[in-house]
Amino acid sequence: MKRIKLALLCALAIFGLSQGIFGQNTYVDPNERQKRGLLEEGEQEIKVEPVRVVQKKTKAKEEENPNFTRMCHCEHLSVLTKKLSKRYRFEARQEESLEWDYNKYYRYEAEYKKVEKLVKILRNRHDLEDQKCPYIQITQTKFKDLKKVSKKQRPFCDVDALM
Repeated sequence: MKRIKLALLCALAIFGLSQGIFGQNTYVDPNERQKRGLLEEGEQEIKVEPVRVVQKKTKAKEEENPNFTRMCHCEHLSVLTKKLSKRYRFEARQEESLEWDYNKYYRYEAEYKKVEKLVKILRNRHDLEDQKCPYIQITQTKFKDLKKVSKKQRPFCDVDALM
């Protein structure tokens, strides 16, 4: 019996020592952030590299490019003609006008498609795919007002000469 007690006592002592040697003293949760003081880490040299500043083209540079300005004028005309054709259709349908003329509507639609195609050609020809034109707000809501603005914008784009 003494031998069994002695063997158990030795086994427990060996087991206890192995836990002390190989075991972790304190549990540290890996998900929990450890807080350290500012002075604990010591002084470390911080390497500061110069930052390369890449400037985008400014509006002044873009406005100097005649191809870009022409493309922006044509894009603005494209938006105007699209609104013009939609507005013509809407007003004629709303008033149920007898003056509704499919030929006029299709002429406005054809002009819109022609200008839109021209804008795509100008973007590809002069490599202007990444550049965006400044936003121009269109405040006109009536068909006749849109028609006047479109007529004023047309010479800046010069659709017939470019196509």
